[in-house]
Amino acid sequence: GYLLAVRNGMSTFQSENVPGSVQTQVTGLNDRGVTVGFWSTMNTASMTNNNFGFYSWRGRFHSVNFPTPHNANPPVNQLLGVNDSGWPVGFYTNSQVPNFGYRYNIRSGQFRRVVVPRAMRGRKAPSLTATAINNRGDVAGFYEGRHGVTDAYVTLQYLASQIQDSYGDGGGVGMKLRYSVEETPLGTGGSVRQIGDALDDTFMVISGDAPTDFDLPAIVRF
Repeated sequence: GYLLAVRNGMSTFQSENVPGSVQTQVTGLNDRGVTVGFWSTMNTASMTNNNFGFYSWRGRFHSVNFPTPHNANPPVNQLLGVNDSGWPVGFYTNSQVPNFGYRYNIRSGQFRRVVVPRAMRGRKAPSLTATAINNRGDVAGFYEGRHGVTDAYVTLQYLASQIQDSYGDGGGVGMKLRYSVEETPLGTGGSVRQIGDALDDTFMVISGDAPTDFDLPAIVRF
């Protein structure tokens, strides 16, 4: 990693590498001289490397890793942005792959999760990566629905308006939802046929009254 500082039209280049690391990536800095990023003791051809978050201030490096017993193997923690109040943001990857975003307070050492409003909590929450934070504390980033499914049609007939009012555009559950309302019940095949023109890629049909915890990406690959 490196820091390029510009003062009075002059620039200085400074390397930033966490001691003992094989690779260091600096991903964010603020106006108070704090930089953040992540480092690794590995550099494999498969890019399956451990990652540990860090912040650096006044030439000293400090590791930051979200406290959890459910880390991926190898563990992945990354800090990606920091504001002038000393709040970095980033994410860690748990043992079931989804990313969990968080904020960290440099002064107190306190961690706070960043979550999607109204979405599920815990290890079944949408995968979320926090990438930036401004001086007001607003956090930016990206997230996706569980299993990586982000786009869905919901075919409705009974209580259609109540369901649409409850879930809206799907933003609260990390998805983009569109609706197809049947004037009369069409059955499973008929409801899919009604939206056939919009289905231009691989898709799955799941009954709304049959909740499942199957690994949906694995089913699609099969």
